[in-house]
Amino acid sequence: MLKNLTFFFIFLWINLCLTAVYANSITYSIKVNIDPQNKILQGKAEITPQHSLSIDISGLEKVKLNGRPVQQTASALLQLAAGQKHLIQYQYPLNSYSAYSDNENVVLSGSWYPQINQLAHYQLTVTLPTGFQAISEANKIESRAIDAQHIEYHFNFPHVLDHLSLSASKNYQSKFIDYQGIRIETWFMPANAHLMDQYLQHSADYLKLYQELLGAYPYQRFAIVESPLPSGHSMPTYTLLGSRVIALPFILKTSLGHEILHQWFGNSVYVDRQHGNWCEGLTNYLADYYYAEQQGQGKEYRKGMLRQYAAYANSENTFPVRKFTSRTDKISSVIGYSKVAMIFHQLRQHYGNDNFLHALQKFITANQFRKASWHDLQKQFEAINGQPMYDDFQAWLTRADIAGIAISQAAELEMAQGKLWLKFSLQQSRPYHLHLPLTLNFENNKQQTIIVHFTRAQQDFRIELSEAPVSAYLDPDYHLMRELNSMEKVPDLAWLMGRKSILLVVDEDEQDLYQTLVKNLGIKNIDTINPSALSFEQISSHSLIIAGDNNSLLDKLFAKQAQRKIDTDVELQVRRNPYNEDEVIASVTAKDIKQAKLVARKLSHYGKYSHLQFTDGKIQFKQTVNADNGIRLFEKIPTRAVKPSKTQSLDNIVANLNDRRILLIGEQHDRFEHHLNQLQIIKKLKEAGYQVAVGMEMFQQPYQQALDDYLTGKTTESEFLTQSKYFDKWAYDYNLYKPIIDYALKQKLPVLALNIEGNITRQVARKGLYSLDEKQQQQTPDAMNFSDWSYREDLKSVFQAHEGMLHSQAMNFNYFLQSQVLWDESMAQAAAQFLQQHPQHILVILAGNGHLRYRYGIPQRLQRLSGLSPLVIVQDDELGDTIADYVLLTTPLKGQLTPVMGIYPDKKATDKVIIDGVKDASVAARAGLKKGDIISKLDNKPLKSFTDLKLSLLYADTSKKVSIKIKRGDSILDKYLDFSPSAAKGHDDNYHHTDTPHSYTR
Repeated sequence: MLKNLTFFFIFLWINLCLTAVYANSITYSIKVNIDPQNKILQGKAEITPQHSLSIDISGLEKVKLNGRPVQQTASALLQLAAGQKHLIQYQYPLNSYSAYSDNENVVLSGSWYPQINQLAHYQLTVTLPTGFQAISEANKIESRAIDAQHIEYHFNFPHVLDHLSLSASKNYQSKFIDYQGIRIETWFMPANAHLMDQYLQHSADYLKLYQELLGAYPYQRFAIVESPLPSGHSMPTYTLLGSRVIALPFILKTSLGHEILHQWFGNSVYVDRQHGNWCEGLTNYLADYYYAEQQGQGKEYRKGMLRQYAAYANSENTFPVRKFTSRTDKISSVIGYSKVAMIFHQLRQHYGNDNFLHALQKFITANQFRKASWHDLQKQFEAINGQPMYDDFQAWLTRADIAGIAISQAAELEMAQGKLWLKFSLQQSRPYHLHLPLTLNFENNKQQTIIVHFTRAQQDFRIELSEAPVSAYLDPDYHLMRELNSMEKVPDLAWLMGRKSILLVVDEDEQDLYQTLVKNLGIKNIDTINPSALSFEQISSHSLIIAGDNNSLLDKLFAKQAQRKIDTDVELQVRRNPYNEDEVIASVTAKDIKQAKLVARKLSHYGKYSHLQFTDGKIQFKQTVNADNGIRLFEKIPTRAVKPSKTQSLDNIVANLNDRRILLIGEQHDRFEHHLNQLQIIKKLKEAGYQVAVGMEMFQQPYQQALDDYLTGKTTESEFLTQSKYFDKWAYDYNLYKPIIDYALKQKLPVLALNIEGNITRQVARKGLYSLDEKQQQQTPDAMNFSDWSYREDLKSVFQAHEGMLHSQAMNFNYFLQSQVLWDESMAQAAAQFLQQHPQHILVILAGNGHLRYRYGIPQRLQRLSGLSPLVIVQDDELGDTIADYVLLTTPLKGQLTPVMGIYPDKKATDKVIIDGVKDASVAARAGLKKGDIISKLDNKPLKSFTDLKLSLLYADTSKKVSIKIKRGDSILDKYLDFSPSAAKGHDDNYHHTDTPHSYTR
């Protein structure tokens, strides 16, 4: 009994509310006579306002008010007095998109009658030539023949409306079904009549879905009406779809449901546009997004919305959600549809699915047939748990930005008080109140998601864990409306189209061809430039479209990539700009202007793709590149259990080489055991019968002849080291590499100098590639690939780790990146050329681990150039699954290095050895050497250069004191260097000190 009384009072309250709404509304009668052949509409509008009323007559002609002609004014507003009946007669030309007619069709959706800015009970009567069938907002349509030439339609709609529309045609074929008392109708042209049954059934399915989610369908009728115009609109009781749209296969699966959902949102609960349009984003969320979610693609759809926002939104064009009224361009679309949809998703995540739907049901019940605002939605969500949401709604609706999350302190694991903790710090420049998902990934595919409340500009987090994760990501499933970080962004066509300005890089004779394509992308400012005139400043500060297939600039950025083997007339590929995280670079080729025109209008519909290929105007290939999901907070190599009895020996590596012609063996440059492993593998390959050549990072290409002369017996070791400028070009002791060179000499193995001239890489690191003169450029590779973003991010971490030292050398990251790519590409090119010229040889390449790990340094570049897949080995590095084919774990090995005096030579001196500094407590300090001393002899060998000094130390007998002759001022002094351990005892003498450390090399 109590339950029934409660229901009665709720029902009474709803009816009282609706009575109040209707009591404040007015009745508005409109009668029109349409002449489609002459494209003219004659109308009479009768209205009796309860209060003084302004009525808009924009676009209307020959207007009379109560029988008197109206003088048209700039404001186009008529003021109607309250309490009296007013008759407005007018004429309206049917010659626009919103008021279209031809001999067989009429479509009216704009200001074809005097407009009032409030809800009204409309009574619409339309007279048309006989043979026309008409549809408008109505639960019931009545018609009668006026005479042999004309038919009159009356549209019965019992509720208030905020606008009127009309569609009529002589060609309609119709069909209907009854679904639970709702009449579902189709009004299609003959060409699409075969689709009516599918539309009827899908409509019934959508009505069933939304009645279960939201409550009863608000009307007695729903019609799908075909239009000759390329439209897709929903009005109360019907939707209008263009003839071409109806036949598209995805319309039934997405757009039809979207338009039906509008019957609840927008067409029965009207939008208070003065305070912002909530309707489009909510409909997008419960239709297009919801269908994707049901197919298991919700995450991808959410990330897609964030990608769209990232592509088109910037600080100059964004605006608050509250100011969105309708979609007019890309930025209004991503705000009103995508951003608003994500706001509703955050509500659903926070409250749960059932409470979310319950709030929407209450919102519909409370606001049906009235205008509702964001405030009305807020009230219903607050009512769920009685907590105010003013701050959240204010932030979401009134701020033009979105949440930006940055890691201010890297995450780390810590044991404390016998417990395991994950510690990290986050920041956001203007704080939102975020319920931030933190997903922890463990071994064996276990996963845990924790919601952390992130509310301040800078916030420290300390989370207790039961076990150590292998990785942690923030919001990997994209439940928040937030900025994407650089590793999450996908270089796609939308990113390009969203730029405010771009540079079109194209030869002058091809400008007309490519401007045909580019102008259809909708980019406001496009400047055209010849490739030869392009500067590095322009590359690093813009998004570019590089046009034509003979553009050498592309090779310098992305090398020559393997092409898909299909007949392609137009191809477009978007990549990240390696020098600017906010920009992209697109390459485009077109066979001729005919093919360019066939594709031009289609391009903008492929915004989510990175790579497109068209043949004869038809898409043949479309691809979106991969990117990170979520903000990578923490990642470590899982603990690995290595069973000694199952590990492989160096013999196994040789046995598993199969047909590979390239073996890359990494090293930490100063470890004897790494070089011994390299030598052992080289020996085993030689003993297995392979023709072995050795490529070495330690020698530079211009000095190949010095290597060749020594290995063929033409020079001595000291001459070889002098002529190869080993001591000037490489910082590490020759004793580390001597056993390998000695073996190559004995076995007559070719040794290849891989490295580019060091002066070039140093100049590029300071001033960039574009600073090289023509002679220097001839020593650089023709093609270089900057497209690997993981490689770039790895180098960025190296750069940041050595930021102080590198910045002290006036380096910036883009130049550092160029120098490292140049370094790797040069070594790969030298190796590829050797392999091509020596097809019978297997090439063993010796280089630092950093050039090999994860294959993105030398290995994949060499594979691109040679077509051969290398076998990659690193030594004593992390045991990442993809770091290399093998990781060698070795026992440290002691070795004797060249003795170190502990001096800093004056590098400017060219014909003498001048001491620029003496290290405290070093051999030189104990011998009494001082800054400014000139060393003329060491161990009775004359010295004229730093190389002479290094050679003398290399061959010196340090078991006894070594003589040294110096000039100090006008005096010649004889000193002795004591390298014995007893002499060094008690002193801080770094025996392994190198005078020119390269601590940032790889």
